[in-house]
Amino acid sequence: MGWPSFLPFRDASTPRKWYDGACHCGKFQFTFQHPIVEDGFEVLTCNCSICTAKGALYVYIPDPAVDFKFTKGSLKELAEYRFDRKAVGHLFCGSCGSNLLEDILLGEQKVIAVNARFIKGIDLNAIKLRHLDGRSLDSVIDEAMKDINAP
Repeated sequence: MGWPSFLPFRDASTPRKWYDGACHCGKFQFTFQHPIVEDGFEVLTCNCSICTAKGALYVYIPDPAVDFKFTKGSLKELAEYRFDRKAVGHLFCGSCGSNLLEDILLGEQKVIAVNARFIKGIDLNAIKLRHLDGRSLDSVIDEAMKDINAP
């Protein structure tokens, strides 16, 4: 299975580190391993209606079973909003409203996207952004599915 071309790609040789994050009220806390965003690994910004409204900046965790875990709270406890094709779960804290994660199913692969605005200790002004035309969502999803189904 391929990786969608619109998402920042990493391979096994990409240096990674562990990051910590939390919602504003602290009800949900998590840790995850990801390529080093401070060294120029791209963070995705999207112009779709919901990402624009949330101001979200996402890093993608392609293997959340290995590279992502909650240290307080759980995925099932987060509030969820789905719209349009319902392919992406927008997950947020029901107490403080922090939009923490996206829960995405790409083909048969589950991916977690972490909103970089809730990562502790990174300078958001120093990160490299990759822009996604989410307003053209149907063509983006169609392109992703072609990438995923490629050998």
